[in-house]
Amino acid sequence: MKNLLVLNNITEDQASNYISYINKSGYKLEIITAEGYSDLDRVVYLKQSKQLNSIQEYKYCFYLDNQQELIDLPNNFIAPQYQNIMVFNPVDISKNYNIKTSSTKFWYTNSMEFDLVCKFWKSNIHSIESYFYQQVKHFEIKDNRKYAVPFAFWLNEVILHPNFI
Repeated sequence: MKNLLVLNNITEDQASNYISYINKSGYKLEIITAEGYSDLDRVVYLKQSKQLNSIQEYKYCFYLDNQQELIDLPNNFIAPQYQNIMVFNPVDISKNYNIKTSSTKFWYTNSMEFDLVCKFWKSNIHSIESYFYQQVKHFEIKDNRKYAVPFAFWLNEVILHPNFI
């Protein structure tokens, strides 16, 4: 069994700290490069083809892009549970509700959930402000990271539970 890392507009050298963290999971790592969110359909196709040809699913799938945000990685690898996504740098966006957003720079999940999360980015739904901001118009948004708020609300709608690290 292997892990999969998708590097979106970032080199392996630039991702070295993340690769070191991923390697703590104990599984071999395979890397696929992407050129933007629109390239994720190709990535999912390649991932699924490799899984079918090897008759083996990836254990965990990771996504990393070139956003300028510092992610404080834990010392030990934390495995995601079923229907969960591991996300970083939480920000509270509501005083009255327990709603948090996360960084979209680095996240990971199990293989099946990875395909679903990639559909969020491929769909371009994150750019439809009226869709998400109607849901949050009563919240005090304290997170100005690009797409962090739509990502958080979309995860909630598809019932993928963020585990904030």
